[in-house]
Amino acid sequence: MEKANRDFGATMGGLRETVSASTGGDSLAYIIVRPEAQPSPILTAVHSGRYALLNITANIIDLDKSSKWAKRMLTDPQGLGLMNQMAVDTMEWINIGDLNPRSSRAFTSRAAYIEGDQRNLLVGFNARNGAWTEHYGLRKINGRWLQSVRVFSNPGNKKLLDLTDPGYPAETNPQ
Repeated sequence: MEKANRDFGATMGGLRETVSASTGGDSLAYIIVRPEAQPSPILTAVHSGRYALLNITANIIDLDKSSKWAKRMLTDPQGLGLMNQMAVDTMEWINIGDLNPRSSRAFTSRAAYIEGDQRNLLVGFNARNGAWTEHYGLRKINGRWLQSVRVFSNPGNKKLLDLTDPGYPAETNPQ
């Protein structure tokens, strides 16, 4: 009986590994903005984890522009009639495709364009292995660009990854 339990455990472990390898397991991707590439807006999708990710798409919401639009909608006579225009201006869909472990892919993207000394993005990812959300922040402090990459499960909002540079202001850390 003990041997049967060990054999069953080994079989299930092998099955879990096969399923993870074909779906992406607990791997994820996140995006970063390359401020040194300005004025050419470069966005980079970076793989994190042990398994290849397949069919990745990202819906990027520009939180900086969204904030400006929200203020405008409160004062503009058209108000909520501006919603479609706001969506076009603040959202961008990117088909990332597949990413192998330890790989990345660069894209030109209007979401990567930096006005001033900060950038705030909310990115919803979908892939064969599920969905997750990234809160991305970029700040120029004392002449240096610092970033905060925080990735959360979706659903559940469990923190999966935190790559916040030392010195990044805690009060502006994307939640």
